[in-house]
Amino acid sequence: MRFSDLLKTSSVVLELPKQDRFGTIRHLVDALSAEDLLKNPERAFEAVEAREKVLSTGVGSGIAVPHATLNSLNNPLVAFGRSQEGIDFEAIDGKPVHLIFLLLSPGDAYELHLRMLSRISRLCTEESLRNRLRLAPTADSLIDILQEREKELPDLTP
Repeated sequence: MRFSDLLKTSSVVLELPKQDRFGTIRHLVDALSAEDLLKNPERAFEAVEAREKVLSTGVGSGIAVPHATLNSLNNPLVAFGRSQEGIDFEAIDGKPVHLIFLLLSPGDAYELHLRMLSRISRLCTEESLRNRLRLAPTADSLIDILQEREKELPDLTP
């Protein structure tokens, strides 16, 4: 399995509305629940919100990776949001966030959850990839960009 395999066009939001980080997280949770990918969106939001209140997931370079594990999930879920204006995620570098990856994993898949967080981090360290994601005209093209780059990397599951 690859991280990009989990991203569906229905859970890609190419232009997030101007709002705070918690509004952004809710918007991405709602994108997952709109396609029946997530059965309990309120519980998912609360779990991500609680994690975010402990320490911001704004990792720098315009990237945020809000995440949580949920016992009610059978499979990992990913949503992606983009903001041209930028959102204040209280990122470690103090800069606005433009690319947001929401990651939800089953409660018993902690190792996979960590591997996915690591994969997002690895992918997003590349400025050229971040720029391509910021300019992707469609959800399909954005997913294609991630899949193309991820071909060179090992599967997340052993």
